[in-house]
Amino acid sequence: MDRRYPAQIFTHPRTDERTMNSENQPPAALRVLLVEDNAFDVLMAERILRRAEIPCIITHVDRLTAGVEKALEGTDLVLLDLHLPDAERHEALAAVGRFRVPVIVFTGDPSPLRTYEAGRAGAIAALSKFAAHTELLPTILFACGVCHASGTLPTNVAEAIEKAYR
Repeated sequence: MDRRYPAQIFTHPRTDERTMNSENQPPAALRVLLVEDNAFDVLMAERILRRAEIPCIITHVDRLTAGVEKALEGTDLVLLDLHLPDAERHEALAAVGRFRVPVIVFTGDPSPLRTYEAGRAGAIAALSKFAAHTELLPTILFACGVCHASGTLPTNVAEAIEKAYR
């Protein structure tokens, strides 16, 4: 059975000059799709993103097939676990290109081989869940920077990131 969680929005508590966009409106949020079946890992990722200086909308699904569908509905970035109820590592890696947005592989296996496989599959980065407390936000910001450079990150999200971290 596919459990779908409604999108949740976590915004920075301040709406001061650092978080307002050029039209003096609250900025758009970074839309993050979390494809993860472990409740602890979901809570950990949400908690880290809640502490970020940028507004985030986090949508969570626990199946690869639901993740691909949700990504096509509109998301800026995917955090993808490699071991899901409907897909193991090879199937999850094979699906990276179907998301059509940048994918960060979010795995409990920190081996260099998994990092290599994620890159070979087209992921923008691979991140060990063991390093998430210190590396998740910088990895997401790096991915957003790459997307901004390629013109695929919405301008208002880029503005919000740049203002938040000045």
